[in-house]
Amino acid sequence: MVGHLLATNTTGHGPVFFSMLEDDGDGLFLLRTHSGEFFLSRGLDYEMERYYVLTIGVRNRGGWLSRIRVYFSVMDINDNPPVFSPSTYSISVLENSAVGTCFLTLNVSDMDDGVNAELNWAVIAGDEEAKFAVNSSGVVCLQGSLDRERVSMYNLTVRVNDLALPADSRLTSTGRVIVLVEDVNDNAPSFVSVERLHVLEDTPLHAVVIVIQAIDDDSGHNGEVEYGLENLS
Repeated sequence: MVGHLLATNTTGHGPVFFSMLEDDGDGLFLLRTHSGEFFLSRGLDYEMERYYVLTIGVRNRGGWLSRIRVYFSVMDINDNPPVFSPSTYSISVLENSAVGTCFLTLNVSDMDDGVNAELNWAVIAGDEEAKFAVNSSGVVCLQGSLDRERVSMYNLTVRVNDLALPADSRLTSTGRVIVLVEDVNDNAPSFVSVERLHVLEDTPLHAVVIVIQAIDDDSGHNGEVEYGLENLS
């Protein structure tokens, strides 16, 4: 039972009877004629319809009729988890991005209402050095400096939960954020070949006496090296 009407008969014509005159619930509410009790014919869904208005007639055996409006307000329960859309994100971030830079907004919806739809975020995997955080608006931000030469990609697992009460009724979802760290030219080339060698005085002209080797930890064009001789005289 979801409601009960009470009516007083002041005309002396015996008991009163209830009837549904207008029903915007499409048969959702059932009314017992003699008792005025309301029952549900099917389940409620706050996300589909939040309010119902019924018009009820009350009459007695003498034909006397009165009308009353009955308002039903559906209360939300926490029956919808937060949902990531999409479930996986991929984004590139420059390795010299400043700490505090925010670079990705996560799209999460919760069909519930009020505190049942308020969200709390956390990075729960893939970030052992705590480089990333998600703020209260669902935006991923840097909270530590990046170094592509140390870690070139992060595969983060982000958890979001609603703030329903009590806490054990909260619903949770997870999403994946792949962060690709883009290179900047922040490493100078360094030589890996010997710095000194001995050459015999009878070495033929144009003979190869040494192969100079240098490496650059950057990538792409930033990691290509070019050799030249400086004028040491």
